[in-house]
Amino acid sequence: EMSYELMTPLSCIIGTCDLLSCASTDTLHPQQLEMISTVSSCSRQLYQQIENILDLRKIDDKKLLLNPQRVIVERLLNEAIQFVSPEIHRKLLDIFLHVSPNVPETILIDEARLKQILVNLIGNAVKFTLPSTMVSIRVSQIDNELIKQKEECKQSETIKLKIEIEDRGPGLSNADHESTLFESYLQLDKSMESKIGGTGLGLAISKRLVNMMEGKIWYEPVYCDLERADMGKEQAIIGTRFVFTIKAGKVNDTLESSSTGKELTVGQAQRTLQDYINMFLNDKPVRILIRTVSKDLFGYLMSMFRMFESKIQVDELNFPESSSNQHSSIWIIDEGLLDEYKQCSHDQATVIMLSRNDVQLSRKLQSEGLLGHGMIKVVKRPLFTPLLLRAVFEALVEGQMAENMGNMSGALSTGDYGYT
Repeated sequence: EMSYELMTPLSCIIGTCDLLSCASTDTLHPQQLEMISTVSSCSRQLYQQIENILDLRKIDDKKLLLNPQRVIVERLLNEAIQFVSPEIHRKLLDIFLHVSPNVPETILIDEARLKQILVNLIGNAVKFTLPSTMVSIRVSQIDNELIKQKEECKQSETIKLKIEIEDRGPGLSNADHESTLFESYLQLDKSMESKIGGTGLGLAISKRLVNMMEGKIWYEPVYCDLERADMGKEQAIIGTRFVFTIKAGKVNDTLESSSTGKELTVGQAQRTLQDYINMFLNDKPVRILIRTVSKDLFGYLMSMFRMFESKIQVDELNFPESSSNQHSSIWIIDEGLLDEYKQCSHDQATVIMLSRNDVQLSRKLQSEGLLGHGMIKVVKRPLFTPLLLRAVFEALVEGQMAENMGNMSGALSTGDYGYT
């Protein structure tokens, strides 16, 4: 009963802030939008902490029961990311989401409790990640052998999912922390408590919920090789990766997804792009050239497109580079590299430009007459993987149409109509 008394007013505050934040910048002053974002962020943090405290009591009293139901995996991930979106936008973070093709679209699990785990871990990752960097989320099925279980005289299939959430922050290097990291009301670094807040309950609740779902949770340091003139290569910790596994029921029939329009899922975007390449490009490889200011962003984009194996050739874009003989290439570049882009010969290039203010950049490109030079698509940051994959798909379709029109024009000019 107490949970409703606390949660309902907070839900109203969060919902009202979301509605206000949707107002155009012409209606609200930037300072007003910033204040709304602050109220929304604090309300969400308080909602999360209250939920954790109440659930901790339920678990200790053994009164918390799981309620499995059909859940669309990527819709749940999107909702968890959306819950911490004010802080994501404030810190100018990119969110990279990758769901392996072998993960079912729909699973049978307690939606509220899995979302609670995701919000706690993604919230921690966002909290500790340095501004203008990235948080990555990966979901895969690690138990390919389905486990048969009898339930009400029927056969139900159980799968094991693995979810990894990686941040870019101080990192955790000491393996001894694992024994105390998941304890209630404990923060390892007391000096950070006043700066980042928190009660030390998120990981404790997450571990108990993961255990109830017959899984495990742990963390791994994320390393990077650094070049030093006096010492050669040295490994440095650049973040932390929290990993947890859970068991979920497999649903043979899929729910109708509400992910339409801009809510295109990673799986849908990957399948659409892969199907298009297989059907229309006739084994002709697509070349994607990438150039970004951030090394993290560059590395992730390289790995994301390499999952298409031989279908996509991905490489670094070196300025200046002419695209006159690269009709099938797509450039993905940062808004910060706009000046270098202007110096290139890009009449035939298909360019996807990443920007934190897509409307302002589009107006700037229009005013400078750059939108007439090749096909330019502006993708807004923080980056969300499905939107980038969809932009690549649209670029391929438009590029193929332009090439077909060019071939048709050439045939008409030479009198080769394709028949005798």
